[in-house]
Amino acid sequence: MTDKTKLEIELEQQETVEHSAVKKDVKFFVFLFLFILIIFSGWYFYYDLRTKLESLKKDVDAVSERSEAIRASVEKLSEIKQTSPQETPPPQQQELKAPPLEFKLPMHTVPLPQQEVKPPQ
Repeated sequence: MTDKTKLEIELEQQETVEHSAVKKDVKFFVFLFLFILIIFSGWYFYYDLRTKLESLKKDVDAVSERSEAIRASVEKLSEIKQTSPQETPPPQQQELKAPPLEFKLPMHTVPLPQQEVKPPQ
């Protein structure tokens, strides 16, 4: 039984060749899957960074427009202040103070009744 026929040997060789071919195919598809995954993840991160950069640019533009508007309004106010005649400063408002509250206790003593108190019956 230890002797193998040519047919059995060829069958074993063919099976090993098929196994190695399957292993090669599996390795190829795993490599292909990982390659595609890396490409898509890189594209996603690039796209995500690009959209974040665009939103930051929009925010910076909005802030610069606001600062320009504020700067222009400050300049207009300073021009108006310089062109207006120098008036006397408005009178300062006096602080309203409440009168001090003093609580005084009576200085005389109240005499206690001299009668005996009887309990009610």
